[in-house]
Amino acid sequence: MLTYDEAIARVLALVPQAPVRELPVASAGGLVLAQSVDADADMPAFDRSAMDGFAVRAADCTSPGARLRRLGEERPGGEPLARPVGAGECAAIYTGAPIPAGADAVVMVERTKTDGEIVTLTVAVQSGENVRFRAEDVRRGERLLEPGALLRPQEIAVCASFGAPRVRVHPRPRVAVLSTGDELVPPDAEPGPGMIRDSNGVMLACQVERAGGIVASVDVLRDERETIRRAIDAAAARADVLVLTGGVSMGAYDFVAPVLGELGFAGGFHKVKVKPGKPIWFGRRGDVLAFGLPGNPVSSFVMFELMVRPSLEKLLGRMPGPRFETAVVAGGPAKGGDREQFVPARVTDGKLTFIPWTSSADFVELARANALARIAIDCVPAPGSPISYLPI
Repeated sequence: MLTYDEAIARVLALVPQAPVRELPVASAGGLVLAQSVDADADMPAFDRSAMDGFAVRAADCTSPGARLRRLGEERPGGEPLARPVGAGECAAIYTGAPIPAGADAVVMVERTKTDGEIVTLTVAVQSGENVRFRAEDVRRGERLLEPGALLRPQEIAVCASFGAPRVRVHPRPRVAVLSTGDELVPPDAEPGPGMIRDSNGVMLACQVERAGGIVASVDVLRDERETIRRAIDAAAARADVLVLTGGVSMGAYDFVAPVLGELGFAGGFHKVKVKPGKPIWFGRRGDVLAFGLPGNPVSSFVMFELMVRPSLEKLLGRMPGPRFETAVVAGGPAKGGDREQFVPARVTDGKLTFIPWTSSADFVELARANALARIAIDCVPAPGSPISYLPI
């Protein structure tokens, strides 16, 4: 049986290379760039004003009290002045407007007094003052973004400003979620005798979206071999990743693992030496990945975070996790075992407290956790000792 480290290494080795698609930049937020972006123009593209005020010749303004005649105005996107600013003249100017010919500085409007067409300066002005010069920030041809950059809002602005209205990115993987079990009813139904509401489907769909994927479908399947076969085949035609929950153990009605094998999903594993989540199944057919997660909600949640999420991150072109952090054990119930454990815990100010939970079906306690503590085989974490955990 594989250890967790062996299993996640095998999963990531089988994840296909992240696909690439060209999208409008407005639709690419949150995705990873698969190309470089170079500046197609200088920024600023021209000498422009950094303030509202008056464009002047510094030679006319060497001391406070200079009196200048207003020639006209320069506005962003407006018509330029009919002639250059001459000796003893100025032009009203607004932030972002081009510096008119003849002028070489801008004096803030707060540092002036206006009487009709005469503008009196209350300060001396130096050449270049309040002027943003062409290419001061970026020069044409300069490399701005590299492949692998995450397109946050600020990177989206760079693309839009420098001639990249469409960009090549790694698109969001499509994920089909399938819950199996004769006992399952929809969350909005009243369960009859022996029935339970399907919490796994909506939980896993939420985990998919939180990891950056697109939920292609969410289905509930009865424990019938042919039904499961048809559903898996149909889901594999519309999704990059299949996430099934339930039906992966060794019971008489656990059909998921054998059906996945019969349909050509292979190369992975069945069972990992962890708790909870031991019966997990993984395989690949073509470029489609399939994960068979245990039906107990805590096991299903934990195995998604440990196995599925890193796969989605790799498909997104990101550095795949999991990203464990370290805290100090503060207390709570914990015990050793013959499998590596990933158990609900709460981390506050760098201190980790184990949360009491009765079984891998106890998802109410999981909802009170913000971490999965990683406990090594035969280890009983002592208060004050360091421990690895995965934020959730």
